[in-house]
Amino acid sequence: MVAVRELWLLVKIDCNKEPICYKCKEKGHMTIDYKSSDTKKINTFGFGIPGQGFYALIFPEAKIKTHQSTGLLTVLEGEACEEKVDKELKNLVRDKWDFKVKQIHHQEFLVVFLDKGSLDTFTKLVEFQMSLYRLKGRLERTVRDSKTSSLLLTVWIKVHGVPDFAREVEAMKEIVGLVAEPLVVDELSLIRNEPVRVQGRCRNPGAIRGSIEIFFNGIGKLIRFEVEGVS
Repeated sequence: MVAVRELWLLVKIDCNKEPICYKCKEKGHMTIDYKSSDTKKINTFGFGIPGQGFYALIFPEAKIKTHQSTGLLTVLEGEACEEKVDKELKNLVRDKWDFKVKQIHHQEFLVVFLDKGSLDTFTKLVEFQMSLYRLKGRLERTVRDSKTSSLLLTVWIKVHGVPDFAREVEAMKEIVGLVAEPLVVDELSLIRNEPVRVQGRCRNPGAIRGSIEIFFNGIGKLIRFEVEGVS
């Protein structure tokens, strides 16, 4: 490593051009000084609302292992628990199978089916009735596994009161980070005379309401948040 630096210094004496990094193709630094953009760090989101904060590490979706036979069961009618859901699925599908039922929200459960085919049979239905405890449910595929502790919900958030000079993508992601993990900014809403729309992931959409004071260069503005479709 030292030899490379010494060689570069010797070349630099007779060359006025900037060094080029062969990894990132940018000028101004050597390859040995390259810092990977893949460095991971813990992000914090949602701490602008009491009880809604969480920590997150972001990875490309393609890197997350997909579990083809895992489903997300939403109970539409009836009072459900892990034991009831397990018995209902054993009655409907196969009584000797361990569905590894895990409750992740009030009426939402992760379940592991025998195979992708048996899961697809139920995901094709708009809803289905379970006879033992008179539960009605809806099943959809999910890439999460049965060890998942909880799931964030994806919503569209309207942000009111943002000054014109702050209506830009990166600024809006920082603002929305107070209440959710920002995913996508509706760039058309940035230039319209209306609230800015940002898609994000959060713990509880119903908790995202009200205003937070944010200071822009020392000047405070009340920024109001609301989730689309939540009254």
